[in-house]
Amino acid sequence: MGAVRFQLLGEVRTSTEDGFAPIRHARVRCVLAALLVDANRVVDVDVLADRVWGERLPQRPREGVYSYVSRLRRALADVPGAVLGKRSGGYVLDVDPQAVDLHRFRELVACGGDDRDRAASLGSALDLVVGTPLTGVDSPWATSVREEVEREVFAARLDAHEVALRLGRHVQAVTPLTALAAHHPLDERVARLVLLALTGSGLHAEALAHYEALRRRLADELGVDPSPELREVHRRVLTHGRVPTDDREPAAPHPVPRQLPAAPRWFTGRPDELAALDDLLSHPGPAVVSGSGGIGKSTLALRWAHRHADRFPGGLLFANLRGFDPSGSPVPASSALLGFLDALGVGRDAAPADLDARTALFRSLTADRRVLVVLDNAADTAQVTPLLPGSGCVTLVTSRHRLPALVTAHGALPVRLDVLPAADARALLAERIGAARVAAEPAAVDDLVGHCAGLPLALSVVAGRAQAHPTFPLAAFAAQLGDVTTRLSELDDDPAAGVRTVLSWSTEALDDEHARMFALLGTTPGPDCTAVSAACLADLPPARATAVLRALERMSLVQEHRAGRYRMYDLVRLHAAEQDIPQQDRDAAVRRVVDLHTHTAASATAVVWPFRRASPLGPVPPGRHTHVPEDLDAALAWFTDERAVLAATVRAASELGLHHQVWQLARHLTPLYDRAGFLQDVADAWQLAVPASRALGRDDLLADALLALGYANGQLGQLDDGLEHVNRALALARQTGDQMVEAIAENSLSILVEWTGDLAGAMRHAQRSHELLRRQGNDVFEAQSLGQVGWLAARLGDHETALDACRTAVEVFRAQGDRDSQAIATSALGYVARATGRLDDARALYQEACDLLREVGNVRREAKAVEMFAELLVEIGDHAAARATWERAHSLFRAQHRVADVERVEAHLEALDIDHH
Repeated sequence: MGAVRFQLLGEVRTSTEDGFAPIRHARVRCVLAALLVDANRVVDVDVLADRVWGERLPQRPREGVYSYVSRLRRALADVPGAVLGKRSGGYVLDVDPQAVDLHRFRELVACGGDDRDRAASLGSALDLVVGTPLTGVDSPWATSVREEVEREVFAARLDAHEVALRLGRHVQAVTPLTALAAHHPLDERVARLVLLALTGSGLHAEALAHYEALRRRLADELGVDPSPELREVHRRVLTHGRVPTDDREPAAPHPVPRQLPAAPRWFTGRPDELAALDDLLSHPGPAVVSGSGGIGKSTLALRWAHRHADRFPGGLLFANLRGFDPSGSPVPASSALLGFLDALGVGRDAAPADLDARTALFRSLTADRRVLVVLDNAADTAQVTPLLPGSGCVTLVTSRHRLPALVTAHGALPVRLDVLPAADARALLAERIGAARVAAEPAAVDDLVGHCAGLPLALSVVAGRAQAHPTFPLAAFAAQLGDVTTRLSELDDDPAAGVRTVLSWSTEALDDEHARMFALLGTTPGPDCTAVSAACLADLPPARATAVLRALERMSLVQEHRAGRYRMYDLVRLHAAEQDIPQQDRDAAVRRVVDLHTHTAASATAVVWPFRRASPLGPVPPGRHTHVPEDLDAALAWFTDERAVLAATVRAASELGLHHQVWQLARHLTPLYDRAGFLQDVADAWQLAVPASRALGRDDLLADALLALGYANGQLGQLDDGLEHVNRALALARQTGDQMVEAIAENSLSILVEWTGDLAGAMRHAQRSHELLRRQGNDVFEAQSLGQVGWLAARLGDHETALDACRTAVEVFRAQGDRDSQAIATSALGYVARATGRLDDARALYQEACDLLREVGNVRREAKAVEMFAELLVEIGDHAAARATWERAHSLFRAQHRVADVERVEAHLEALDIDHH
């Protein structure tokens, strides 16, 4: 057995080769304790923050955690065998459990064997306790852990005395047990051990006096009699003058309640959640299973409880606390306790009247009896706390609330339920209505699964309907759910347990502010939103909006599925959208969000592509709330996070007739979409901007919209449509005399015509574009058209013209800081170098172009440049570098869903393998 390197059973400190050393910084000490208690298990960053600060979180708790973890990592550098690692969502301290005194203590306490072996194990365990657990760590979490560990230590001391008495060591036990009784005068297990020790030592009178004093104290302070077991020990002292340690008369048996409802007949999936609950078997305590209404919390709890019922010989207790119930009246904790005490053999007349006294008696009766308590449908932590049993027991709590205070103060294991994945949803339907019926209509089943959005209650409603009508095709039920405006009504045919009804039990408890936010979240564009977007939606300060979102999350009405991003399950969102709120309020809320995203898109584009000509509609005015990305990385990160939201925002703006915003969104999002390779999103946005331009009566806007839409069509391979739109844009530009738009249209036509294979025609358009741009005085635009001339010259074999044009363009781009265009022109120079046999120069130029594009995050153009580089490497004969470069191109094309490009690269990789072998 290795040396203890970490001490929790006393002052929190670490050990190196030179002995124990304290952790000086209090917060770092707390982070160490938080990770050691869950050694070798990932502790979420937010959980770490709760454990360090409790409810007094600093303004940026995650940054504080990162700082303290960094300090701790340095402090652990000299501790052998300890590795502090970062995992998804949190941190883990990988360490031999034997090196942590708390885990070694628990292992020794759990050791079996005969009484002599057990005495040795318990003695070794108690030798590890050198003071008050977690000394030097101060937080609500630390206090709850300290109390729990002290209960474990106390139970181990009693176990040790129990074993000692069975080994005949009565005299030695009298003094320490008497001292324990003085500190725990109402603990009936201590009293029983004192009676055994006194009687075994021949002190019968003292034993009887001790029992009488305890009996009076229980009656005076708790209003109860001694337990049946203690009364039995007293009877035997009176009858025999002793209590034999061997071949004793059997004590009166404890009642063993079995209160669980029947196991759920149908159950599918949830392997991770069940595995998480399995941890309670080795680490007894409470767990909170939380999630929205209809998500399957009670089903999961009962499934786990029945699966492991044999592990709880002390009994199975169950109470429906009715925290979210149509009755509107949660069960008081005192009433639930009365039922539990009755099940444990305490008559209702004998139960204490006071809540605290009932709780104390309940915990005394359940301590070390290995009881499972299931508290279903809890309202809040205050309702649950008095119902937590004694040490060594397991409590499963289900609630729509996350009950963070129970997690923080009582160390409850949080298990949060999400909707079922599609595969599990299909499996649940197959289990309910038969695999053959599901297999016969796969398309209808896909529709049903989609309409039910993974909510087990909705799936159960559909399955029940299908079971009631076994001859009906599943397609008929899918059709009934097809209309999104009536879907909840179709799923609410049971007035007691339909989907809308069950969800309403949560929403009816909301105050006006939270109810308004919930309702508006059902309208917001896109699949999720940030706190800033929610603040716009509800017209609240961001800090207040965050607080409201977190309250809704605690009630499982929204989910913070990624840091700072909130979403609703689909059916919950439908429920939110049908809340009673004026349509004009919903429209105004969406408009505020549209304004936010329009301004942010303009700000992001100004960072990403500062060389654009000014918008014909002028700058985008900020709304009440703004978000301005500060640099290139922040702009690209914002766009990546918001991509799906932005596409929905353009559609929402169009539906509300916000023509200015539609046009501005399309214009400012195009450079972002183009860099990321989301060409269909570009086309979709400009497809809406074309009618918006007409509605605004602006031919200049229409020319821009047609030009951008045509270029996007061409990039998507729709060359006929692309050429038609760009030619219409060119005609409008000539009508209005806008030579800048005319020049850009000519450049776009050059590119599209090149893609048709007409290089000479493409060159004519490129030269006209360059001639027009020379008159505009815009160096960057002129250089871009010159770069196109150079590229086409290279393709036509005029290498001297290509070199002059592309080198001049590169110099301009470098001077102006346009790294995107610099990379494109550099890639063209690489093409010329390769065509003229200067392969080493070509390699250097392609590498430079690829590096530049990667630095600026232009993955669409990088993918093509990398592919060209790979072709050169094959020609050079560097197969290893070629393979790595082809694989990079493959990864980039796949991320952009460019199927034809992916297939072409895969063919190249296959050919490379054949040639190499």
